[in-house]
Amino acid sequence: MKIFIPLFLLLVACNSATEQEITSFPEEIPSTITSGGKIDWQLFDTTAFEQAKREEKLVLLEVGANWCHWCHVMDEKTYSDDEVATYLNEHFILCREDQDSQPDLYASYKQWGWPAIIIFNDSAQTIMKLKGYQEKSKFLGILNDVVEHPTLFAEEEQKSSQITAPNQVLLSNFIQRIDYEKGAYPWNNKYLHLGGTLFGLKNYNKNDSLKNWTDKTVKNSKSLLDPVWGGVYQYSALKSWNNQHYEKLLRNQAECVEAYARYAGVTSKKFTAEWAARIVAYCEKFLGNETPLFYNSQNADVVNGEDSEEYYNLKESDRLKQGIPSVDKRIYLKENAMMAKAIIYLWAATSDEKYFNKSSKMTQYILTHFKSESPLYSREKGSVKIYSLEDNRQLLNALMLMSQVEGNEKYLALSVKLGDAIIENFDSENGLTSSVGDLAIPAPVVGINNLEAVISLNYLGHLSKNKRFNAYAQSLYEKIDKQKLMETVAYLPFIIQAREELAAEPFHAVFITNESDEKKAKDMMKILLSHSNCYIIFERAVIGKFSEEQEMMYGGMETGTLFMCTSSFCSAPINDVLGLQEFLNSQ
Repeated sequence: MKIFIPLFLLLVACNSATEQEITSFPEEIPSTITSGGKIDWQLFDTTAFEQAKREEKLVLLEVGANWCHWCHVMDEKTYSDDEVATYLNEHFILCREDQDSQPDLYASYKQWGWPAIIIFNDSAQTIMKLKGYQEKSKFLGILNDVVEHPTLFAEEEQKSSQITAPNQVLLSNFIQRIDYEKGAYPWNNKYLHLGGTLFGLKNYNKNDSLKNWTDKTVKNSKSLLDPVWGGVYQYSALKSWNNQHYEKLLRNQAECVEAYARYAGVTSKKFTAEWAARIVAYCEKFLGNETPLFYNSQNADVVNGEDSEEYYNLKESDRLKQGIPSVDKRIYLKENAMMAKAIIYLWAATSDEKYFNKSSKMTQYILTHFKSESPLYSREKGSVKIYSLEDNRQLLNALMLMSQVEGNEKYLALSVKLGDAIIENFDSENGLTSSVGDLAIPAPVVGINNLEAVISLNYLGHLSKNKRFNAYAQSLYEKIDKQKLMETVAYLPFIIQAREELAAEPFHAVFITNESDEKKAKDMMKILLSHSNCYIIFERAVIGKFSEEQEMMYGGMETGTLFMCTSSFCSAPINDVLGLQEFLNSQ
């Protein structure tokens, strides 16, 4: 069933070197948000439904975010009202969770924005979903209707569908649906979408329309960069790049670092690498801590619930007089794995070894401190209640990249082990579920995350030379409702990428080495990471350790020579980065 969402509700949901040294930050906001004592919020788990049965009540869940302005307004204007609080306490078991710490709830309700309010009966069946800030009188009317008439919410059925149109048709579909005038997509919110940017870069020298769109999107996205402290704001509303929402989320920082670094690599326009470097510097200063990883986010509001637009127009000294927005000092896996991977692309774009070293330290810390007794990795250090598909898939992507950049077989072995664990733990009849563990309600199968998992697992199959991952990726692709995904223009690049990569093998860049020419290996790797086509695998063939097949193909070749190969083709010997660039440009 399609639900009509009024425009005003869309506008009130939280979607998704300095002149003076900053020495202190306000205390972190607690992960489970409280509302001042009038409402006795509890955690969302199975005991809530047991209590609802005993007391003959409904269950109301609010999913919010520490950085969400409209969540703060909801607390200040609605939940603080005596009449609202009394009605809620009388008729509902009231649960509240932070979507950042609850990946199952994030996956289930992210399309609703924050705060998302979901009402269940005592059997955990959904009755109603509400999006964004609710004014108190309107909210009371909705609540009364639900209590009097608790009709089940009509959920859309999960289904599988095939796409018969060729990729060229899908490409044309994408081109027809993007915003050429302002860049990005013709949506209410403007932001730099990593998947769309990479798709534009892949076609940058093949399609003028996509080239111009990518340039405009990247150029206009600069308005989301904080000119004082660096870092990128979450998005801009009202179909404009100049109506910023000022919260700074680590996952947005990671996506923009990678997008800007890869744009610099493909186009040779190095100014975006400088933007990416400023974002990393912001993260080090505001989200950094005693570990190599980063805190989760910085709030937009200096005072919760109060608009801060004027604050962000001030220079630093004037901002500091008013205070510094609080930082959520939780450290999460997915966002840090994304940043570790992104920083490697910044290393490739700048050749600055500090980024390589930073990424390596982040990866090592994650492997040491987020490991659990399960083969999966935890959302937070020491947390074993819930395991998230996206946490583990993003770590898999980082490990596969590091295995090639560092030439570390340990990372490849860990990638294979993690790939097996993802399939074993998240697999279901309809695809990979978003989470497993101690869940209050079943975790959903999220189509776009499954599509991205197809791409990751298929790549792992080629990297590890283990075809079971390729076979699973193909079977997973068949389960996905691709027609449904096509309704969102931003998902089209992933459908095209998955189809192309399932149908073809990647180039293998085989570097002949005696293990004394690692600098040249990394120089070659930086060229590959700066290319528009990321479907390439870099491997080192060590002289004296050749397999029988390698001895037949590369025996007698000089160290430092590179070949670009498929199962049926190998390039002529490539001896330097210029030769590699020429080969890549010819493809």
